[in-house]
Amino acid sequence: MKIISLETLLSKQTSKFINRHENDEGFILSPLEDEELFNRIKNHHFLKYEIDTLGFVLALVCAKVLPDFMEIDEGYLSGESNAGLEEIDELCEFFKSCDGIIVAPENFKGANAKNIKFMLEKLSQKCGFDIIGINGKVYELN
Repeated sequence: MKIISLETLLSKQTSKFINRHENDEGFILSPLEDEELFNRIKNHHFLKYEIDTLGFVLALVCAKVLPDFMEIDEGYLSGESNAGLEEIDELCEFFKSCDGIIVAPENFKGANAKNIKFMLEKLSQKCGFDIIGINGKVYELN
């Protein structure tokens, strides 16, 4: 199974979920490094971004994966989020073939919540992955 994690410090949130996925391939997106998670999920990729710029990272992915997504200034969003365009390309390929994406509840609160929900929903529809909470339940974003 291929999973993407949008949960900051997932290892501090739940060990049960990690136990179920420690043999999976993971792509971890977080503003903080999670050494415990990295040690548990051996086959992982990591993209570090600036705090509060997850929406920028997702917009970069959407621009490359979704043909009808709005035109964006990739250089600006990449610079502000501190996510390199090469890393975004690698992440896009992973999005296209992943089975699920783990999303922290706090990503659905705050100023960028509507944008994050919108982009995750569009990516999920295009790529066919589930959006999963740390409790293992699938989110319905509609």
